[in-house]
Amino acid sequence: MRKSYLFVNAAIIAAFLMSGCQHQMAATEQASSAEASVSETAEENTSSAGTLSGNTVIGSNFISKSSTLNEIPLGSLGKIELADYDSLEVTLQPVDTEVRDSDITSYINSQLAAELKEVSGRGAAKGDTVTVDFSGKVDGKDFDGNTGTDYPIVLGSGQMLSDFEEALYGVEAGKTVTAEVKFPGDYTAEAVAGKTAKFEITVKQIQEPSVLDDAFIAAHTKTGATTEEEYRDEIREKIQGMYQSQIELTAVSQALDELAGKSVLEPSAAFNDWLYQYYKDSLDEMLESSGTTMEEYQSSTGLDDTGMENTIWNNVNQNAPQLMLMRRIAADQKLDDAENLKSSLIIYLSEVYGEDVSQEDLEAVYGSETSQLELQATVYEYMKDHVHIIWQETESNPQ
Repeated sequence: MRKSYLFVNAAIIAAFLMSGCQHQMAATEQASSAEASVSETAEENTSSAGTLSGNTVIGSNFISKSSTLNEIPLGSLGKIELADYDSLEVTLQPVDTEVRDSDITSYINSQLAAELKEVSGRGAAKGDTVTVDFSGKVDGKDFDGNTGTDYPIVLGSGQMLSDFEEALYGVEAGKTVTAEVKFPGDYTAEAVAGKTAKFEITVKQIQEPSVLDDAFIAAHTKTGATTEEEYRDEIREKIQGMYQSQIELTAVSQALDELAGKSVLEPSAAFNDWLYQYYKDSLDEMLESSGTTMEEYQSSTGLDDTGMENTIWNNVNQNAPQLMLMRRIAADQKLDDAENLKSSLIIYLSEVYGEDVSQEDLEAVYGSETSQLELQATVYEYMKDHVHIIWQETESNPQ
């Protein structure tokens, strides 16, 4: 399956970190608490199991950094008193779930574009993915971002300045061209704004999208489709299922938010510390895998070290209660064994994205640490059968 069909954990972490500092004062207080807690020794924190009494879990004060989310003893998360969640109701706005022919065409085109075939014997054309090496100079001097290696460009996509792209049309793999590229006056890099750069560009590979033929249909059908019409009908059903999954996801998410508001969820300092480190490590891994330095990331987000720390703490404060709630539901319903957690994530992603997902796919996209996603998927799969949707009345949709 295509990795891009999965929601990427790193992207979620990045969204967390970009969400702002609405609770900056609380974040700063949490940071002070974290500093004190981390300095304590394991000998001073020997009670890691916590206590469980009725509907209340009271937390302890030490969690190993090496623990995954689902390995942390429930009592170590903090104080948990859940309201009843056996039957929840949510009100949603009516949504348009009609699958149009254009939706089907777009979906198939994305499939075709994901499976590129190498081109030989002709020059690059619109729609091709061209892999290039390039080096540019302004007034004979290097500038930031003036070089690239194995850089993929989809011709006609507008991802590069038009002068750069135009120089690649008709060029065959293995050829080098020179392009004069005029930077706009309002270009983000002020050092080259309004100036003209001279680029040497080597085309290393040209690829084109697959075509919707019998071979493609045979390789991708799940229902035995043999014609384009049959395959389009199959995709229509797949998209319809994806729409339904998105409705269920919205309903469960809203229900969990409302349940959290009715419950007592007080994270322990130890859990807040652990979650802070988890988000920080996840961001570091994301940046490393993308080849981005922390300095580059901070420059693009406008966050200094203090801003980064406060933003991470802000997201700890926002997400810790929800994670505690989901851990308790999973424990109550005996859903938290490792095998069930992993299988639930596979089922969940397959439903949401309409594609078969394997354990190998998960590891290729997320690595081996998927505990937070596993927990979320497990609880969502359980809760969708316990949430009743009430559709809000509108003039065009009377109940």
